[in-house]
Amino acid sequence: MEAETSGRPAAAAAERPVGADGYPLGGYATAEEVAAFLSMSASGVYKLVRAGRLPSVRLARRVVRLPWVAVRAVVTAAAADAAVSGVS
Repeated sequence: MEAETSGRPAAAAAERPVGADGYPLGGYATAEEVAAFLSMSASGVYKLVRAGRLPSVRLARRVVRLPWVAVRAVVTAAAADAAVSGVS
């Protein structure tokens, strides 16, 4: 998948409307799309899912999708926690 200069996956940016905060509005993403969006590995996303820190929907044994609203909520909460604790 080809990435845009903003670091977001080209397919995710082209197919989904994006809000003012840069997150896609609604819909579901693959672990790879979320990983590219958050600049981390897909295995890291799967670890967050297994740990229960990132909600997901399992469509089949090996098919997992993540709601963009959940990704936004987790990142927003983590940023708020970091701001309160003084971590930059």
